[in-house]
Amino acid sequence: MYPRILESLALGHYHEQVGFPVVKSLLSDDAPEYLRIALWLHALCWIHDARHYNKLTPKIELHRSIKEEFQNKYWQFYYQLLDFKELPASRQEAQKLILKQQFESLFKPSTNYFQLNECISRTLANKDKLLAALENPALPLHNNGMELGARRVVRKRDISLHSWSKTGTKVRDAFMSIVETANKLGVNAMEYIADRISQKHDMPHLADLVRQAYA
Repeated sequence: MYPRILESLALGHYHEQVGFPVVKSLLSDDAPEYLRIALWLHALCWIHDARHYNKLTPKIELHRSIKEEFQNKYWQFYYQLLDFKELPASRQEAQKLILKQQFESLFKPSTNYFQLNECISRTLANKDKLLAALENPALPLHNNGMELGARRVVRKRDISLHSWSKTGTKVRDAFMSIVETANKLGVNAMEYIADRISQKHDMPHLADLVRQAYA
């Protein structure tokens, strides 16, 4: 019970504080630590959802064929969502209703493979979070980019273990954040850091480039 109280107090403080912006939309892998962080919208990663189906190991041919047929339909629907994100806004509204109906039709736990039905039921329960891109097409359908960005931190931890102080942790996280953000924006991270240390400020702020890229 005690950890629950601490978590509730931490979340309450996070949403009430004004020191930094509260995340409005969040895309995650459905790990419990991400619950209730987003202010407006919590989306889920399709790649992580698909892993539940990939873990199935059917033993008989009937189940193998059922799984293969369903996964083909699964990815066909995923590609339709990708196409939706590229449509002009005038066409998205009509397509949105069609995709929601197709989702309901596809994710019905009515196959003769019980374990597959369990996966389908899990996906169906997460309908709103998996279809969040229909309401906000700017949202990606997967968080592989974030996963790859975090991998650098994990590799450094594997090699160097942990930092020796809170200051060291903050410096490490700050520099890795700068490097990963710069890479995603096509900016030379070393040149950007040198520009800031020298106080020349010839290069635009990364925050301004992020706004331009995702406006």
